[in-house]
Amino acid sequence: MLRRYFASRTKAGVQFRSSVTFPVDFISCGPTWLRRWEWEGFFKVLFTLVGFLGEVITATDNGRFVRFGNGQHATMFFFLGLQSYMLYCVVVVVIVVNVYWW
Repeated sequence: MLRRYFASRTKAGVQFRSSVTFPVDFISCGPTWLRRWEWEGFFKVLFTLVGFLGEVITATDNGRFVRFGNGQHATMFFFLGLQSYMLYCVVVVVIVVNVYWW
């Protein structure tokens, strides 16, 4: 976001445009669908899933849930993942499909 802001300040004719998501710059070449993919939401969902599974797995001992502090963290990861998934769906379905592809 800051790079786009400062580019708009230094280059004539480039207007700053804020957006809900930000493009991932490491994909500057390749197929168009790969560059249009909403990577921010994908990584948020992926990492919260890994965190949730890690908390649940480390909280169990012989098949029983024994560490309740990990249960609190698992609950936080679950709701962060739910929010990330909903954001991903909104961005992909509402914004990308309806605005960019039609």
